[in-house]
Amino acid sequence: MDKDFIYKPVDEYKEYARLHQENVSQYFDELTKKANTDTVANESTVKKIRALEKENENIHKEQSRYQIWKVILWILVAIAIFALIAAFYLLLSDSAVKTLTLVLMFVISIIVIVGGLLLIYKVIKPKYNLLEAKSQKLEQEIANEYRNAYEQMGSLNALFSIEAVAKLFEKTIPLIDFDKLFSQKTLEFLKTSFGFDDETDNDQSTLYVQSGHLNGNPFAIFKNLYHVLGTKTYVGTKTISWTETIGSGKDRRVVTRTQTLTASLEKPCPYYSEQTHLVYGNEAAPDLSFHRKQGYNHRLSPKRIERKVRSDIEDLKDKTEDDIQKSITLLGNDKFEVLFRALNRDHEVQFRLLFTPLAQQNMIDLLLDKDQGFGDDFAFAKKNKLNFVSPDHIQGFKLNITPKYFVDYDYQNCKQKFIKYNMEYFRQVYFTFAPILCIPLYQHHSPHEYVYKDVVESYSSFFEDEMIVNNLGEEKFSHPDSKTRNILKTKLVNINNKLEDIEVTAYGYDVIQRVTYISKAGGDGRIHEVPVYWDEYIPVEQANHIQIDFFDDLDKIQEMMREQDFQGILDRNMCLVKFRSKED
Repeated sequence: MDKDFIYKPVDEYKEYARLHQENVSQYFDELTKKANTDTVANESTVKKIRALEKENENIHKEQSRYQIWKVILWILVAIAIFALIAAFYLLLSDSAVKTLTLVLMFVISIIVIVGGLLLIYKVIKPKYNLLEAKSQKLEQEIANEYRNAYEQMGSLNALFSIEAVAKLFEKTIPLIDFDKLFSQKTLEFLKTSFGFDDETDNDQSTLYVQSGHLNGNPFAIFKNLYHVLGTKTYVGTKTISWTETIGSGKDRRVVTRTQTLTASLEKPCPYYSEQTHLVYGNEAAPDLSFHRKQGYNHRLSPKRIERKVRSDIEDLKDKTEDDIQKSITLLGNDKFEVLFRALNRDHEVQFRLLFTPLAQQNMIDLLLDKDQGFGDDFAFAKKNKLNFVSPDHIQGFKLNITPKYFVDYDYQNCKQKFIKYNMEYFRQVYFTFAPILCIPLYQHHSPHEYVYKDVVESYSSFFEDEMIVNNLGEEKFSHPDSKTRNILKTKLVNINNKLEDIEVTAYGYDVIQRVTYISKAGGDGRIHEVPVYWDEYIPVEQANHIQIDFFDDLDKIQEMMREQDFQGILDRNMCLVKFRSKED
């Protein structure tokens, strides 16, 4: 396995995954050793917690049984009281026949009432209270053991960092190098050398970004929040009734008719969505553009794939022959053409330069893979020097976790959680890069040297700043009247080395319920006003000023947090955030 290049991404994944698990396990063991965590003592404490929780659970089950008996007895007592009252009135009634049955009913009712109350207050309640006292004592013991377990894990929990997730990925795949943050320099590199358009409006905000380099070629994984103002249909109803006389003579009668009138109207409504995608810059085939959508071909059986290729290739040949302007010449690989389906390519020579026979086979393997990755679940677009990959599988994966995600009182559970997340992160990100890795030229082609501008606008890019404020929570920035999600946009106000003054503007909506009456004709021949209730979304915005201070030393950050009133810390960014007034 060549660590400098990945020639067959699908075939090599299993070996890389095995290596990654070794690296992650080894790293966790090193953390354990560094933290001097007594795993044996923690295991003993956790076992004690489990035993105490089991005992407490059994007590609660026993309490539940007593509660059930208590309810049953109260029901019997209630029935007996009702029977006693009935028997008493029947016995006193002149019209009632005084029989032995009524006397027995009277006596049995008294016995049930007295016996039931005695059982409730002399047997069940004391035993229940005894169990409750025992449970409270156990819960106190459990709480103490939890504190003990967290203390045993304290030094280890303090060592977790999100940066380690990327570092472990880099160790397994040295070809991919993650940045500490998406700096302004890297953004300038993407813009100047590869034509990346960083113009974003107030309908988009960065929730997460991770930049880096693949053999010197820049990339960035974005998770963005998008806003679009669409429409929503609101429906209202009104039920009316009237009387009609039908028939004649003896059959004449009055009937009541009812009808439900329905009215609807459309009003503006904001919609929000999240999308994760990879942007990758490479100078290879600089004049080529194309795009393809997810085909989900991996869901088909091999026989259906064969039939699909035979059927579709004839249609593709007809289309390419008819479309003279595009002058596309299909490759000899019918399977690749049908499955990858990039007929909108605009530079045939450069397309063939990229998709060599090895690249074609790699892409086919990726599109049909059902075992290692996610198959044909990705959209792939190339626009000159930029490549865009948007896979379905990574959309729901949580990329921007914090170190607290790994914190646990149970060493074994903590280790399992750490390994599980890192392995899933590796799989998710590896197969996000897989369409790029399928093309050997992309790995072999290094970019020309780029000389950064003398003056760099800021230390971090505004994408990074947006991620920071979104991670702090939009509720810290939103307008008091905002009742929807908010798009957070940042603007650099001032910079002093790594200290940035940022203006954060939150865009949201206040929501006010309205009602509109719409005239509708009823079956009674009259016009009725049908109420339709709808929500009016009124744009609101609020600007806040913050200071972001970037550091290289975590100890320095912790010292600053003790001395000053900082509001947040982000581990990967190694920064502190402080809210400021406009006058500061």
